[in-house]
Amino acid sequence: MDKLDDVSIATLRAANIGEDLLPSLSRDDIKDLFPGPENFLRRRAIWLVVNKDEKVDTAPEIQQSPPTGGSNLSKEEASTSKFLTMSNPQYIVFTDSELEQVRRTYFEQKRLGTEHSVALSNELFCRLIRNTMTNMISIARATEDCRYPTKHEVNAMAKRLVDYYPMIKGQSSNSEWVLDELQRVIQPTNSQYISEMKSRWEAFSSKVQFYGVMKKAMKPSKTLNGAVFRALPLLFPSSTMPPKKLGLSSEALFHVLTTSEDPDGFLRQRPLSCPVVLVSEDNCMIAIGNMPVTTFNTERFNEGLLYLMAYYYYYNTALFELTCGSLKENIQLDVVVAFYASVTEGEPVKLECHIIPHEYMEFIQWERNGTWVLHFNLSTRETKYGTGFEGRVRLAPDCYAHGDWSLMWDQALLEDQGDYFCSAYNQGVRKEWGHPAAGRLKVRPDQTSLWIISSICSGVGLCVACLLVWYLRSRV
Repeated sequence: MDKLDDVSIATLRAANIGEDLLPSLSRDDIKDLFPGPENFLRRRAIWLVVNKDEKVDTAPEIQQSPPTGGSNLSKEEASTSKFLTMSNPQYIVFTDSELEQVRRTYFEQKRLGTEHSVALSNELFCRLIRNTMTNMISIARATEDCRYPTKHEVNAMAKRLVDYYPMIKGQSSNSEWVLDELQRVIQPTNSQYISEMKSRWEAFSSKVQFYGVMKKAMKPSKTLNGAVFRALPLLFPSSTMPPKKLGLSSEALFHVLTTSEDPDGFLRQRPLSCPVVLVSEDNCMIAIGNMPVTTFNTERFNEGLLYLMAYYYYYNTALFELTCGSLKENIQLDVVVAFYASVTEGEPVKLECHIIPHEYMEFIQWERNGTWVLHFNLSTRETKYGTGFEGRVRLAPDCYAHGDWSLMWDQALLEDQGDYFCSAYNQGVRKEWGHPAAGRLKVRPDQTSLWIISSICSGVGLCVACLLVWYLRSRV
């Protein structure tokens, strides 16, 4: 245990694990003892101690590590290391039992010449990319300069992934993969979500072209998708002015490269770090900040905004580490779809939310400002109400049968204004967001009541003035 830090040693001793039991620890045992991305380096150090025979070089070349699946693996499979050492630090390719099984099957089929029949499922592919990037960020943040992985390191890791998992060469493009991630975030149980979303986008795009021409934001002869990109900021203006260096507002969404324009030079000078679509004669590229992340054919340019939206969701829905001195706290950020409602005080209001009940769900809950508003138990069908909402809010009588958990008021009050969130829980852990997941309620004051109060105040003021004049005259 000499190679372990004090925290690791103390945790092992608290679990009554000595050097004699250390070699018997499995990956799952180590994860149970040291959960979370902040303990990744500790888990890796313990794993290397457990597997003392595993050779790990510190040179920046490809390292050799013995396979975990037995001695019957091919030489090509055994020659690819999971470790990627840069100048600083050392990264590792994510793997688990399912991924290793697919990899082993691939090399077994390759000896028979049928390796093309082996491929990663979308779920495994997303898990591989997501966890590898999470591990890279955790390792880079744990270095002395507390940084993030560089473009060079990400590209090197991408090559190592292809070397270690050769079956992903025929995997779907990054653009399609990020749409799968978008489905996982918004509607994980809807297998038709991507096709439905593309259909909605086609309908929306045609309406934008119609209204763009009607509002003179587009010319009838130029109702192409590039014109749609340029028309969107005009049809849906923002209250925030774009940076002066940006020029047109549409440059925040896409940019057409001229023949003399270099993509890297353009990205370095771009004042925004949000995702953008770059269009050239050959293909389209999506970049985030100054880093290109994927390319796709110009024939699919009409779907460019879908990919932008997907990357917004994927790169913002993540685990963030908040550090203040020696204190660290992990914050999970979820990007959700919101619904907006604006009513006058005393009017009825309805905040939409739809969730199909499943066995892994225990209850549906509405929340506002961190406190629950309504709680519906899916087993007992019992409804509970938060403080101040008793007898004022309700669900539809057939909410369970139709999966409609919309929150309704007969009369909204000024204090009801705020942001509401709807989600499904199991044992206190959020399992699924509603659709839409959030509702922003704005309640305006009743102008009739204000007019009556103002009239009364004016009348009282007039009476007081008349009495004052009469009093002064009587004194004279």
